[in-house]
Amino acid sequence: RQIVEDEQRPFGARAEAMLQELKNRHGDSIRAALFYGSSLRETDVAGNMLDFYLLVDKYSDVHGVGLKQLGSVLAPPSVHYAEVSGPNGEILKSKYSIMSVSAFMRRASGKSFESMFWARFSQPTLVKCASEDLQRDILDTFAKGIYHFLNEVAPLIQGLHHPHEIWERGLAESYRTELRAENADGRSKEIVAYEKARYAALSRCVFEAEEHGDKIAFPRAGFVRRVACKSRWFWRRLSGPPMTVFRVIKGYFTFDDGLDYVLNKVKSHSGVEIEVSEWARKHVLLYSPVLAWRLFRKGAFR
Repeated sequence: RQIVEDEQRPFGARAEAMLQELKNRHGDSIRAALFYGSSLRETDVAGNMLDFYLLVDKYSDVHGVGLKQLGSVLAPPSVHYAEVSGPNGEILKSKYSIMSVSAFMRRASGKSFESMFWARFSQPTLVKCASEDLQRDILDTFAKGIYHFLNEVAPLIQGLHHPHEIWERGLAESYRTELRAENADGRSKEIVAYEKARYAALSRCVFEAEEHGDKIAFPRAGFVRRVACKSRWFWRRLSGPPMTVFRVIKGYFTFDDGLDYVLNKVKSHSGVEIEVSEWARKHVLLYSPVLAWRLFRKGAFR
C-alpha cells in the first residue's frame, strides 16, 4: 500500500488538458480519474493515446437509462474517445473508459475471475479523486489487486528467480486471456522493464522470501495448488476472447471513430495495416467479422 501511495504524482500538462475536456463532457458525475498505460510510462512521446478510467456512482449518470447502461452493467467498462488541443497546440487523443466505483473496486481488488482489471491496475496508475476517502479506498484497491495478482501467479513460478520475473510471467498470462495484437511475452517484458525496481520491490514485499544474491526464493506450492492455479488460467484463456468480442461489439454503440482507433492500435503493435471502405466505416458492426478475419489472416492477433 505504501509503495502504491509513494508513486502518486501530478498527471502532467498533457493529461491535465485531456482530463479537463473529460470533465467538461461529464461534469460532476466523475468521482475519480485514473491515468495509466503507455502514455504514463512514456510521458514525452508525442502522439501517444492517453488512457483514462473515469469512475462514477451510477452508469445512468453518464448513459441515462437504456441499452448503454445495461451493457456497462453486464460487461464494464464502456469505452469512449476524445480529442482536445494540448498545451503546445498539438492534438491530444484519448481512449477513456467509464466504470462505476463499486464495480471497479470489486474487480480491480481481485474479486473477479477475469484477470483484466487486477492485472492492469497492478501496474503504475495515477489517481485524482473527489474526496480523500475515495482516494484512500482506490489505493487500497490497487494494493489488494497486487497481492491477489502475485498469489495467482506464484504457483507457476517456483524456486530462485529475479523478483521481477513473476510480473513478466503474470502479465503474459493475463494478456493471453485477451485478443491482443502484440506478443504476450514480449509486451509483458517491455512493460516490466520500465519499472523493474518497482516490480521487484513489490515482489519482495509480498513474499518476504529468502534472498540469494539478486534472486529470491519464491515459495513452493503443493501439487493441488499448482494444478488449481493452472486450471484457473486455462479457463481464463478460454473465456476471455468471447468477453473481448462482446466488449468490442458493445463499444460500437459508444465509441466514436472506434474503427480508426482499432486499426491504428493494431498497426502500432503488430505492423499490420489494412484499408477499409466507406461502407465498412458506416456499417462497423456488420463489417466487424470480416475485419477480424482480415486482421487474423495478416497475423495481427497472437
